[in-house]
Amino acid sequence: APLQPVALSVGYHATRTVSVASILDSGLRLGTRDWSTSPPSDRIDQIGNIYLSEHLGNPGDEANKVWQTAHWWREHKSTRNCFNDPDWSILKIELAGVSGLRLYRDPWSKKGLVLRTEIDGNRIERIA
Repeated sequence: APLQPVALSVGYHATRTVSVASILDSGLRLGTRDWSTSPPSDRIDQIGNIYLSEHLGNPGDEANKVWQTAHWWREHKSTRNCFNDPDWSILKIELAGVSGLRLYRDPWSKKGLVLRTEIDGNRIERIA
């Protein structure tokens, strides 16, 4: 199926807290195998992509089965990542005005977003 472009001014990204300082300094970069938090046997489509959530959600979303909000991803990945790292954060990404923005609906998740544009650190804020 062809990718479905999405227009969005703000998105949210769940990431390991250990990565936050580097992201704020250097920006959000396209995924690589080395940076992937999923085991090599999982999907390899993280390479070249950044995954965003359209909705922030609320703490407890995973337990309450509110799927694929930023809080859901943070909670979900904190117990399911190849680094065994439970400490995850949420970043708010300002997308309005990004030149050449390539943002699509994730064809696998139906609710998630796939970003294929690197984002400068000055457009990123840690919010949780």
